[in-house]
Amino acid sequence: MAVDPSQAGSTKLQVLVAALNAVKVPTEDIIEIIKRLERSGQLHGWLIIE
Repeated sequence: MAVDPSQAGSTKLQVLVAALNAVKVPTEDIIEIIKRLERSGQLHGWLIIE
């Protein structure tokens, strides 16, 4: 996966999602994992769900 240095903050989340997709984690579970990261203060950014 190519990494854009100007997007360093989002890179770790992209890598996490790519890894979860690689092991075929369902999309709903990936969303729940990201929500839990945000609730626990481990996601340093805004989580916007549309």
